[in-house]
Amino acid sequence: MKEDFVCINCGECCKWEGYVHIAEEEIDQLSDYLGISIDEFTSNYTVLTNNRQGLSLKEKKNGSCIFLSKDRLCTVYTARPKQCRQFPYSWDISDSRCPAKK
Repeated sequence: MKEDFVCINCGECCKWEGYVHIAEEEIDQLSDYLGISIDEFTSNYTVLTNNRQGLSLKEKKNGSCIFLSKDRLCTVYTARPKQCRQFPYSWDISDSRCPAKK
């Protein structure tokens, strides 16, 4: 039951395969949060999705989100994309590696 979900800050959700889609307003928010221009943000932190329908956050070589720190915390937590904010409520975590699932 997702209502019982209590995040344990393990960072596993930030290591899943797949896109973290970001909308235009989220690009504005993240670039403001980081104190950089939109152009700098998009060139350093985003990639065009394979279907060429939008932008996604880049991943590190190990597949984790570019904003996941070594201590498993999100470095842009207060400005994180909607997709991240909605976890786990918009996800099926029943078969996931999330150790906090109930």
